[in-house]
Amino acid sequence: MVVTLPPCIFLTTVAMDTKIFTPKNFQLVHQLTRRIRIISPILKNDQERSYIFEILLKKRPEIKRIRSVYALGSVVIQFDPIKLPKKNLLIVLDAVLGNIALKQIDQHKQQKKIFDGPLQEIDLAVEGMTCASCALLIEIVLKRDSRIKQASVNFGTSTLTVYGQLTKDDVGAKVETLGYKTYAMDILSQRKKLIEKE
Repeated sequence: MVVTLPPCIFLTTVAMDTKIFTPKNFQLVHQLTRRIRIISPILKNDQERSYIFEILLKKRPEIKRIRSVYALGSVVIQFDPIKLPKKNLLIVLDAVLGNIALKQIDQHKQQKKIFDGPLQEIDLAVEGMTCASCALLIEIVLKRDSRIKQASVNFGTSTLTVYGQLTKDDVGAKVETLGYKTYAMDILSQRKKLIEKE
């Protein structure tokens, strides 16, 4: 049986075998057989990009574990070298980082948030999250709001905490525009429902 590959796959494979790959978007600082550590200026001090990078990599079954320190732009990646050779992994990392770098800088991120009134903490239960990407999406949208000083979403407990100048209804409406439902955490029945899920 003869298997024919499309020309683009064949050329890519040949190019990878004959050419040394030099990444443009990161520096390889440590490498073992099943683990590498990279530092990328694209990820440095950018928690949002670091989260997105981790989520995109975790979707690949060949990548076993990822640990990152966004303050340094450092990422440790544990992988299966049989399913994903190191050279191919480096190419994937460079491509993903290159795409993440193209993201427009958010206007709200450039401006320092100034709060001239009282801040309040809001805790809500969130229904409808199916993965960590859902939690990340909600958190990113909340953090971009100029009235919110801090926001965190926990996929494991299906909860969110917001510290800012919004009401519970405002936060709930913002989350519901993304397709999720929110419930007040101060209702005893909601707490019981949350415990039952765990």
